[in-house]
Amino acid sequence: MKKRGFTLVELAVVLSITSLLVPLVWMFVRQLETTLVLASWHLESAAAVRTVTEQLEGDQRNACHAHYALEEGALVRSADERCGGHVVLARGVTRFERVRGGVELTLTRRLTPTVARDDAFFLPLEAP
Repeated sequence: MKKRGFTLVELAVVLSITSLLVPLVWMFVRQLETTLVLASWHLESAAAVRTVTEQLEGDQRNACHAHYALEEGALVRSADERCGGHVVLARGVTRFERVRGGVELTLTRRLTPTVARDDAFFLPLEAP
């Protein structure tokens, strides 16, 4: 008469393999999550830089005298109503500075509670 079921050796082998695979899968999922967060950050940075660049070029083209300032981590553009008024252009901005030949813009995002990422951009502007 044959007994049905698993032997202790078979059960030990399955548990050993599972104990090796679970951490590997967990590491893969965490790496994938980090990659997705970074990709999302790059897309947000690109959109913010595009918005700021278009606004700077528009102000230069239309001879608008706008004032740009950092307010609570956001880049804010202030101008008269003819030129678009008060607008928040980008969030997560830690530095916005006019330099020779253009503007330097630094965006910061906290990826995890302990890791922050800075991306710096140089936006060239033609002299008016």
